[in-house]
Amino acid sequence: MKGEQSGVKSSPENTVKEMRQQIDPTERKLFQYFEYMTSSQIRSLFCRMSALHKGGTLKPPSPGLELVDDINKDLDDIIEQELEQEEVQNLIQPLSRSMIRNSS
Repeated sequence: MKGEQSGVKSSPENTVKEMRQQIDPTERKLFQYFEYMTSSQIRSLFCRMSALHKGGTLKPPSPGLELVDDINKDLDDIIEQELEQEEVQNLIQPLSRSMIRNSS
């Protein structure tokens, strides 16, 4: 976790601010307004996470998960491109047929 790596723990108030400012690689907000948490909710979450971590129940995230996220994003991009190409083909086909008929 970020605080464990840096040695500086984030306050719940700062976490609330950061949460509202986070953006993903496509420049969209990472959290929607209905996902925002209050500082007391963050404080409670930090307490539960700390207790789970000390009890050995909470495991650090696997480094491989970032790779999986990257692969999923790439797949989403590929699917989006294929859908756009299919849409273009669907628009072009009627025009092509019309041009062929008119040239005959």
